[in-house]
Amino acid sequence: MAQLTAFAKLNDGTSVIETLPSWLPFFKQFIVEVEAPIGTPKVLGSRLMPRILFESAEGRARVVTHLLSQT
Repeated sequence: MAQLTAFAKLNDGTSVIETLPSWLPFFKQFIVEVEAPIGTPKVLGSRLMPRILFESAEGRARVVTHLLSQT
């Protein structure tokens, strides 16, 4: 760790070394704040939409409008 700290300081950076009791405190402290959504929203992968929604232009428009508002 000393080499990493020296490298960070040499490049105008900082270094913080902590020992955490488990993965969860690490996740909450460093990951949750910077997480970003990835992948396809689950609603796009669902086939549980009533068939009637796709039988008219109005129904299809409602589906598209809803899906676009979810992303």
